[in-house]
Amino acid sequence: MNPQEINRQLEEMQPWPVERLIAYLRRDHQRFLGKDLTRMRELAEALGMAPLHAFLGTMDSELRGHFRMEETIVFPVIEVMKNKEAGELHPALEYACRHMKADHLLHERHLQVLHSFTSQIDTQQGSELSIPLLNLMDDFASEMELHLKLENNFLFQPFLKFRSSEDPKDS
Repeated sequence: MNPQEINRQLEEMQPWPVERLIAYLRRDHQRFLGKDLTRMRELAEALGMAPLHAFLGTMDSELRGHFRMEETIVFPVIEVMKNKEAGELHPALEYACRHMKADHLLHERHLQVLHSFTSQIDTQQGSELSIPLLNLMDDFASEMELHLKLENNFLFQPFLKFRSSEDPKDS
């Protein structure tokens, strides 16, 4: 997915109600963990790419923890607060959103590392596995990039508007 396609999809999703956006993001979480990362690990193992297999295992573990926090803490509070003033909850919700955005910086670096593995995949040898792996890695990176932008720009941003000039790593 090229940057123009990502921007087009972001524009289409911007007016979505919070509940619909969160449902979409939860489906992404399930697909990333239950299908995409699992399949990439299987293909990397079958191709004998131990470093890629290990990296994908680490990425899976980190995303599991991140998604669990979003789904059990952040998303439910955002759903409840969507039509209300955050009041006393605002500092905690703002902190949680800043923490999630900081995690997203790490996930973006993971996507860069994932991309660096593509040059190590020999498409001539084991092409019945290597080409599907390359395609899956590319699709995963594009979908994850869209996912991160949806959360940062539409879900978290309203709770960060009061101190938006701060770096998310500072909190």
